Parts: sequence; C-alpha cells; structure tokens
Amino acid sequence: MRCMTKLILLLTLFLTVSSFGQTSDRAVPAYSVNEKLIGLSNLIKGLRDCPVRSVMGKVKDFDTKENTVIVKLKVDKKTTAEAVIPLDRVADEDRRPLFRHLITKNNTIRVSGYSCSQDEPFSAFSIDRVY
Repeated sequence: MRCMTKLILLLTLFLTVSSFGQTSDRAVPAYSVNEKLIGLSNLIKGLRDCPVRSVMGKVKDFDTKENTVIVKLKVDKKTTAEAVIPLDRVADEDRRPLFRHLITKNNTIRVSGYSCSQDEPFSAFSIDRVY
C-alpha cells in the first residue's frame, strides 16, 4: 500500500514537470503544405483583463518599429482597423516568412487580440491568413 502511494506521487510529479517543460516562450507558426506561413499564434505571454477583439481585412499598410509591427487593415470601404503585432516571441526563422506570406499588402488576414480601448490599436495574440 505504501509503495503504491509513492508510485502515484512520483508519477504525478513526473507528469507535472513534463507539462511545464512543454510550454514555450516562442510564437507557434502554422505552415501550409507548400511551406507558406499561414498562421502565427501565442504572440503575447499570458492573459489580459481587456476584452478580445478580432478583425478581418486586407493589409493596407504596415510600419515596423523596433520589435513591433503596426498593421492597418481595410475591413470594408469605410472602415479601417489597426493592430500591434509584437515580434519579440517570433523566432528568427519565422520573421522573413511573416512579412513575405502574411503581412504583405492586399493579403486578407484575421488578427485577434486584446483591445483595452476602441480608439487605440489592439495587441495581437494571433494572425491567420484568410483565403
């Protein structure tokens, strides 16, 4: 009986440690069959108290500043939206495909993130290409 208790505790400890070891501090890329970047998630570490916002539109313009990209999306003829995409969690090998396959003019993408204010650009936690 005592041996069984030790075995259960040891197994629980092993599973807990292995699950913490699998968490990553990097953004998670999604590539298509023809090796084009079609999605990027896990851009922000942790959860926020602000409401979630999602916008889909064509990339009108983007501006790179230090470790962030501010993307302007054209939602429809009269509506535009801005999103801030942090690059600090994007791996070096995924940065070039990010600008080549996802954030290029006239690409239709969906950006999801946290919006603390309707007047300011929202912080993105994922980007997906929309076909």
